[in-house]
Amino acid sequence: MSPEVFISYAAKDRNRVLSLVKRLRDAGVTVWIDQAGIDVSTMWSQEIVNAIRDCKVMLLSISPHSTESENVVKELALASERKKPIIPVYLEPSNIPGTMEYQLAGIQRVEYFAESEDAAFRAMIRSLIKRGVTVEASKTEFEGDDTVEASLAAHQSQLKLNRKMAPATGIIIAAAITLVAIATYFLASTKENKLSDLKDQTSQIKPTESKFALSQAKTLQPSSETLSTTKLAVLPFKVLGSNDNKFLAEGMTMELISKLQPISGLTVIASNSTMKFKDSSLSPIEIGQQLNAGSLLQGTIQQGNDKLKVIVNLVNANSQEVKWSQSFNGSTSDMLKLQGEIAQSVASKLKLVLSPDEIAKVTKLTTEIPEAYQEYLQGRIEWKKRSKQSFATAIKHFEKAIELDPNLALAYSGLADIYVVYPYWQIESPITALPKARMNAEKAIELDPNIAEPWNNLAFVESHYFNWKKSEDNFNKAININRNYSTAWHWQGAVFERMGLLEKRKESAEKAYELDPKYAEISNGMAHMHLFDKNYQDALMFLENAYILSNRENKSYKALSVSAYLEMNEPEKGKEILNKTFGSDLNENTMALVAMARCEARLGNYGKSYEHLSTLLHLMHKNDRYISEDNIAIVYAELGDKNKTFYWLNESISNFSPQATIFNIEPIYQKWNKDKEFQNLKEKVGL
Repeated sequence: MSPEVFISYAAKDRNRVLSLVKRLRDAGVTVWIDQAGIDVSTMWSQEIVNAIRDCKVMLLSISPHSTESENVVKELALASERKKPIIPVYLEPSNIPGTMEYQLAGIQRVEYFAESEDAAFRAMIRSLIKRGVTVEASKTEFEGDDTVEASLAAHQSQLKLNRKMAPATGIIIAAAITLVAIATYFLASTKENKLSDLKDQTSQIKPTESKFALSQAKTLQPSSETLSTTKLAVLPFKVLGSNDNKFLAEGMTMELISKLQPISGLTVIASNSTMKFKDSSLSPIEIGQQLNAGSLLQGTIQQGNDKLKVIVNLVNANSQEVKWSQSFNGSTSDMLKLQGEIAQSVASKLKLVLSPDEIAKVTKLTTEIPEAYQEYLQGRIEWKKRSKQSFATAIKHFEKAIELDPNLALAYSGLADIYVVYPYWQIESPITALPKARMNAEKAIELDPNIAEPWNNLAFVESHYFNWKKSEDNFNKAININRNYSTAWHWQGAVFERMGLLEKRKESAEKAYELDPKYAEISNGMAHMHLFDKNYQDALMFLENAYILSNRENKSYKALSVSAYLEMNEPEKGKEILNKTFGSDLNENTMALVAMARCEARLGNYGKSYEHLSTLLHLMHKNDRYISEDNIAIVYAELGDKNKTFYWLNESISNFSPQATIFNIEPIYQKWNKDKEFQNLKEKVGL
């Protein structure tokens, strides 16, 4: 019998590939591999052609070496021509060249990276079994495992099926320009695309071990039109010529999204996610698959003297066909007015579709002072970078915008956004930060009650003061104004979590993820959801994704992953990750310090745990960063000190700590949930 799996690889990857071959053969998979290795100098023999012809599946190893190999490209082309199933196995992060793009478009990949080989291998085996490859080893390892080749993209599709899909996510406009043509196209496409979300998608994330995704992979039937064209992603606009006004392109993208979001019947992907594709070489099909969006809006901006030229293209991500294109010209100094005029004229053509409120939102000018608007946009750009320095820079831009236009509600909301998250970023305590967040949110609402952002700010503030009903009412106001506002869903989910309402938390978290699948904090929210649902592998997957999406800069996601290992009773694994990630810099990250203290306590190394606890207390009193009291409480809980645990939990509540109510669902505290002290805490916070 001919080998069922053909492996294509580059000679420089030989050792790495041979180790994979051994694992496959140990599992009973018959494998054909050119033992000499494939490179340009090797004769491309008839033997290789025959092996590809006779195999059931091609495993295509992807690396910077293989993507440059002429023979690997030829093997891929031949396998594709013969309609052989192809499983791309990434040995390391790599860009796909144009010579491979067509054959690999929309195909799910396996990331066989060093730190995730086991999970990736299980995903690989499942994928092979699904494609009819014989596996002769005991199936116990694979049948009992929830690993699937489906990745987070499969989660996205399932979320929509579960909820019958919420409409619309949006995009930004270089001038409110494209508004109407876009909306017309989308709304007209609704009936044609009811089943358009039923296909598994490509993902940049590691294979998942999710039961959720497994059921998804088994039940979904791909349709001929795989992605709904009523789901829109506005891609980052590009600047032609001088790069002096790069921020203008990003600002236009953001503004177009905000203009399109209120239109019913549309699902608009958030800018946090679409900005991940800035300067991307991926095809529309690949981008659409990754964002689960059937329509893409592309745009270019050219500025010269006082003249502005904007060209927009609406592309069907399923076919790559340009459905609509138009050029807009105007004066730079009169840009906001121009946007309003264009939007109004377009909206008038949609009067049978858009409500009066929607028309008003589409045509409304953010401000009549262009300079104030530019300051606001630059503030938003800095806000999205999420760092102590970028927050400080954003505040300056928002304050400048308010100086130029004291009636610019969105600038006040921008300030509220920053102050409300300051405690989470350990920049400022809730005692001082929350009043500033409330003041700015209320000012924004006073100026314009019809924008979602300040209601969302106010809702989050109220939750910290345990005003749960007010918080929920304000979240509902924000979402009713803009159902495509991912941050509102995300923050609402976090509040439901703190209230112990885990089913409601799930609904909100999944909606946020649908709207913003490429944003690190949204993936972090999904991780929390799975952690408290005891789906630990899913939690780890989403945390790894969050880490990747942060460009591997936010190491706190690695520290958070330790919670999953502790719940799986693998403190050694948690400790290993902390040492590998932080090394001697452990004390620089509060979450890492807390996680290490918990691991040492769980391992019975109480002296080391108390050392880390002492460092935490020292840093807290040193006051060079905000450390919430719940961090101290959870370490004492691991150490079994009930009295000190409840002392610090009470302190956390008194000081409105971001996680003051986490005791209600955090497993480590549940051993005391029948105690009077525990019930007193719940009463104190209104739960």
